Order: sequence, then C-alpha cells, then structure tokens
Amino acid sequence: MNHRVISASFVGIWESPLQGLPELDRRFCLDFFGDPYYTNTMVTPEGFVISKIVPEPPVPNVLINPNRIQITTTDVDSVVEKSLEILEKLSHILPNFHFPFSSIGINSEQEWINLPFSCEEWMYRKFFAKEMDPIEDFEMVRPYHIRLEIKKKNSLRFNLFMEPRSNSKNAIFIGLNDDKFWSEKSIPDYISLKDMYLRSIHESKDFMNRLLEA
Repeated sequence: MNHRVISASFVGIWESPLQGLPELDRRFCLDFFGDPYYTNTMVTPEGFVISKIVPEPPVPNVLINPNRIQITTTDVDSVVEKSLEILEKLSHILPNFHFPFSSIGINSEQEWINLPFSCEEWMYRKFFAKEMDPIEDFEMVRPYHIRLEIKKKNSLRFNLFMEPRSNSKNAIFIGLNDDKFWSEKSIPDYISLKDMYLRSIHESKDFMNRLLEA
C-alpha cells in the first residue's frame, strides 16, 4: 500500500475575536499563490478569502474571519511558508496584532492507495461486524465514514475522519485535525512549525499503518 499527503492546513483560533476584517491589498492577494491570473480574492459570508483556481481539489486558499485564520495548500513546505507570510503581513497592517491564538490546528488530508483489500469491507469488519448484533430484516450494506479521537501515551491527541475513496475500492482517505493549545504571543519559526507538521503526519501515518495491517 502507498501513502501520500493530499493537503495541509494551518488553523489559528484568535484568542479574542477580530474587530472587523483586515484590509489586505489586492496585489498581495493576487500574487499570494504565485499565479495572479488564476487567483480570486473576495469577501464571502464566511470571511475574507484568497483562493487559487485549480481544476480539482485540494484548493489552495486563505480564510480570515473574526474567529480564525485558515491557510490550506497542497504540501507541508508551502503551508508553512504561506502561513508565516500572511501572518507577517497581518502584523504590519494590524497595529496591535501579536498572533494572539488560543489554539492552532496542524491539519492534513492523507490517503492510502493500493490496499490489498476493499476499504469498505475492511471498515465494516474492523469497526462494526464484531460489535453489532444481527437485526432482523436489516443488513448493513457499507460504512461511509468514521470519526475517531486518538490519544497516545505522550498526551498527543488528534481527531481522524476516515472514509473509503470514491474513485477506488482499494483506497482510504483520512482528514486529520491535530489541535494544540497555544499560549505564546508569537508563532513558531519555519523549522519549528514544519517539525509540528512532520511529527503530526508521522504519528497519524504510524497509527493508520498499524490499524490497516492489524
């Protein structure tokens, strides 16, 4: 079986709600993902958005609203780079802005392909078949998705959303939410932030490999 990271996201939850949305200049926004002709910037009901136009997901984007900031890209290096870039920009246009997060999310989407079995059948056997008593006249056809909260002995805790890949019966998708309490008044440097992603992905990959092979 083969593993790959599909996307990576940084989420920062403001310690106190922002008073209004920051005014980022249009040129900065259009150049943010390096492709101004295929980048949109707008205010939506969810907040201020910078979004790259791509033919299929994942969509590189930024969302800023009074409650949080979220940056999503296709890999770890770029999410770290772009997160630090926009937070640096915000520090210059918001005079009292000191990265006041109450928590941060080191999130990712991952997939395992070429599994030696059907993912739907594996999910049924792994999570349901042994636990469910037969119900007369009813049969579980397939599980669509499962959410798990995982805690390791070192107090690492993360949430997994798991579902079969729609385009392959021998593949599984997971969405990883790795939320961390954050009391610092600054964010980590590039190396430290990247290390958080690599550790998070390593731990979740290790967990899933053991689960799939058990």
